[in-house]
Amino acid sequence: MFFAPLMIVASPAFVMPPQISAQGIQAAGSATKAPAAATLNPPVWVVDASGGGDFLEIADAVAVAGEGSLVFVKPGTYHLPVVIDDRSVDVMADGMHQVVLTQPLTVQNQGQDKQVSIGGLELLEGFLIEDCLGPVQMQDCRVPATNVAVGPPPGTMYNEWILCGIGESKQTVRNSSGVSFSDCEFHGAPGIDADGSVVDGIPGQHGLLVEGSQVALYSCSLVGGFGGIGFGPGHYPSVSGSGGDGLRVKGMGSQVTHCGLVADGAPAGGGIGDVSTVTFGCDGIGV
Repeated sequence: MFFAPLMIVASPAFVMPPQISAQGIQAAGSATKAPAAATLNPPVWVVDASGGGDFLEIADAVAVAGEGSLVFVKPGTYHLPVVIDDRSVDVMADGMHQVVLTQPLTVQNQGQDKQVSIGGLELLEGFLIEDCLGPVQMQDCRVPATNVAVGPPPGTMYNEWILCGIGESKQTVRNSSGVSFSDCEFHGAPGIDADGSVVDGIPGQHGLLVEGSQVALYSCSLVGGFGGIGFGPGHYPSVSGSGGDGLRVKGMGSQVTHCGLVADGAPAGGGIGDVSTVTFGCDGIGV
């Protein structure tokens, strides 16, 4: 498999994303009704799953938030996918990792004059940042390790699953510039294990996948997902999936600048049964 040239640079300095002021947080906490929120500059919308805010779901607040709005999210679990499309908006949690989003977060089609900040979210299904020219900043966010295994990458054959870097990622930055992460922790999902009916192990996913993008990472932890286990007595040769990389960078013009980054690849899957008929995949690469 061939990957186009890329650049990974270790940088001693990093510009932190702008922080929400104490006054802004106090204003957000007092905005419990839409008319009051609309009088603030910029407007602040409070999301509270228990019913104490303007909206019950983050997605609903984002859908109506105007340019420069702050969506301030109270602790709780939220179940609708969130899409930020060509708009400047900040989505900030009230308490780090106490706001759980069970569906994907997508930031897309941002022009150079747009800016998005995401802070403090627990993202169970990861995120996609795609086709963004303006700054997209994510701080204190986490994609936790999961026991929910993933299937094979589209368009691949079983005998390719031993290749290094073959996996995908639920945490992907694609065709974007000016993307930065600080104090974030991302885990790749593990690949599916063979169970006799499925004889091949599936590759684990990457902690973060960067494709054709410019990304900065500051004090982040990236961990690949375990490769799936192969099943020996199946067809010959069976394969075990490769481990996911901590950070995988692909595409022409990709550049990753980092400071204080920890990135760990996961091991390839093993074999069960008659392991002499299993071809083992690669261990994941950290950086």
